[in-house]
Amino acid sequence: MGTGVWSMHFVGMLAFSLPIPLGYAGSLTFVSWAAAVVAAAIALGLASGASLKPGRLLLGSLAMGAGISAMHYTGMAALDMAPGIVWNWPLVVLSVVIAVAASAAALAIFFWLRTVREGRGNVYQVVAALVMGAAISGMHYTGMAAAGFPEGSVCRSADLLGGQGLGGIVALACGVILLLTLTTSALDTRMRRNAQRLARSLEQANAQLQQANDGLRQRTFVDPLTGLANRQLFEDRLRHALSRVERRDTRATGRRSDRLAVMFIDLDRFKPVNDSFGHAAGDAVLQESAHRLRNVARDSDTVARVGGDEFLLLMEDAGSVADCVTGWKPVVSTF
Repeated sequence: MGTGVWSMHFVGMLAFSLPIPLGYAGSLTFVSWAAAVVAAAIALGLASGASLKPGRLLLGSLAMGAGISAMHYTGMAALDMAPGIVWNWPLVVLSVVIAVAASAAALAIFFWLRTVREGRGNVYQVVAALVMGAAISGMHYTGMAAAGFPEGSVCRSADLLGGQGLGGIVALACGVILLLTLTTSALDTRMRRNAQRLARSLEQANAQLQQANDGLRQRTFVDPLTGLANRQLFEDRLRHALSRVERRDTRATGRRSDRLAVMFIDLDRFKPVNDSFGHAAGDAVLQESAHRLRNVARDSDTVARVGGDEFLLLMEDAGSVADCVTGWKPVVSTF
């Protein structure tokens, strides 16, 4: 960006002619290019931020406008004239104002373009480039109009940078640099798109894997018909419950509640239900039985289906056998 702004300025300077030979001091010409690059770095740095508040926009516009103005007037100073250039100061001030306004417009456009949808971004980028180019050109030619050269002036740097072919060489070199930059930007954009696509694919794959793991865990520890714990999960919880009881016994608490109970529930005359009404009716009976057992059990109890019509209930912190019977939550329902 800085090279593009500077090339416009320098080629415009080469288009300026006087009835005397002109040339440009190499050191000041390089300084003017560096000022353009620094101004562009400030602009892009601010435009890439998370937000562009008014204060930040004003500060960035002043810094970038100062850089563009420094580029222009340092480039003009590369014309070592004797006597020196006579400046029309109102036009000089106007050129600086144009530079600051152009910088504010550029920063706002750069930041706003990040929010434009990808399909319409190219059109807005062309419009933004035209606005920026017109603003920088307006600043340049306003600054050139502010320069007055007394009659009889001599350019003491005429034997340095200059010549008819220099403009073409500068334009070609800058064009190559900008083309390489554009190519790099396009490749970077493509890589970012690929990275985003891969990230989305990875998220989808992780979600599918998580669903598969959840389904596998469900099939491993849950009875698919009733939704109760299966034998494997029941045995695992029983081992943990026994371990807790053993630890409490080791501490010699002496509490009777430090016991557990395992109750076995079997459905009588279940086979005739399947034989007379079919397996669908038998499945409904099993599901209703599981529902009732889950309702009467406490939240801390584990209800499991371990066979065709066989259920197990694990009760922790159980006292006596009577407590196990009376500890059930009351429920009234009929088939």
